[in-house]
Amino acid sequence: RPALALPEELTRESYDAWREEVKVRYRELLRMPPITRQPDPVKISSAQRDGYRVEKWEFYPDDYCAVPFLALIPDGACAETPVPAVLCYLGSNHPKEFAAGEPMPDHPNYATPHHADRNQMGLQVVQNGMAAFVFDNPGIGETSIMTPPEIGQSQMYTRSVLCHGLLDSGLPYVGLTVFQRMQFVDQFLVKLPYVDQKKIAI
Repeated sequence: RPALALPEELTRESYDAWREEVKVRYRELLRMPPITRQPDPVKISSAQRDGYRVEKWEFYPDDYCAVPFLALIPDGACAETPVPAVLCYLGSNHPKEFAAGEPMPDHPNYATPHHADRNQMGLQVVQNGMAAFVFDNPGIGETSIMTPPEIGQSQMYTRSVLCHGLLDSGLPYVGLTVFQRMQFVDQFLVKLPYVDQKKIAI
């Protein structure tokens, strides 16, 4: 029987205790870095769209990273009428701009976008009245190394170098991504007055 199998008698109390044990072990397995106090996130720009606005931000999960993201906020969202929030991460090499329905950066190394009906999730979220927070995966989009065209797509090169470097250091790629997402929630999302803190999804 696995050490962290679900309790045989599942109650609210036994489930909560099991969940806490899993969270501790999960952090150990992912080798996530320690949390340190960082500068507050910084807003880079803001633009109005049809029924919502797009804000570009940077946040700082640790001493080494500046993580850009786009916030798509429906008109009317405020402290009096907060809206649900959805963190949007594509399981691919598509950049955040495509997921948000924004113009793609003019750079030959960005991947060609595909399947807007599935991958423009941030745009679909805000069009349905929720706030969308859209990110590049580490080593993708703005977080990739801009390499000469003869090397190929910068994102594939960056992800390969990044993953090997992380593995050599003992930190898996998933550990880095989960750490950054948790830091985003703790540093930024829980402080937004226009977000319904009881309705947050990933």
